[in-house]
Amino acid sequence: QFQMRGVRYEMIMLLSLKACMHVNAAAELVNSLPAPEEEEEEGAEAPAPGAGAESGHFDDTMREATEHYRRAAGVYRFLDETQLPHIGTLEADRPPDVLTGYIQACVSLSLGLGQLCAVLSAANKGMAKGLVARLAADAAEKFGNAQFVLRELKSDIKDIYKQIPK
Repeated sequence: QFQMRGVRYEMIMLLSLKACMHVNAAAELVNSLPAPEEEEEEGAEAPAPGAGAESGHFDDTMREATEHYRRAAGVYRFLDETQLPHIGTLEADRPPDVLTGYIQACVSLSLGLGQLCAVLSAANKGMAKGLVARLAADAAEKFGNAQFVLRELKSDIKDIYKQIPK
């Protein structure tokens, strides 16, 4: 149904895959961290934020995950700014994964997830609550931007899927 063919389209798909690989690598890193203890033993004092041998591992993991999210956002931004404008087809004739809005939402999501890693790391280090709150607000703004774009695309994507033969 979609008329997109050629080397540029294949390059866009490969770069999209590369960005997805960075997002997946970051998610695997974050998921590899041990879950926080749900309840402290009664009478036991909670350790200070950033205390303990595992704090360094946590911060290193968050830093590495943030870097993967940043790289994913960079790849998506590269696609949006340098590749999508040269496709030469109308947005309505493109598959959903190469719609400009979808790629822009992926940039915002990747940056938001990276910022969320920074929030968790800052909170773990015991940084000032005001700083942690500003970092969290920035992450929420990025997620909000992605949500707005995806809501705008919702009807366009539904129309695209209606065109696909069953």
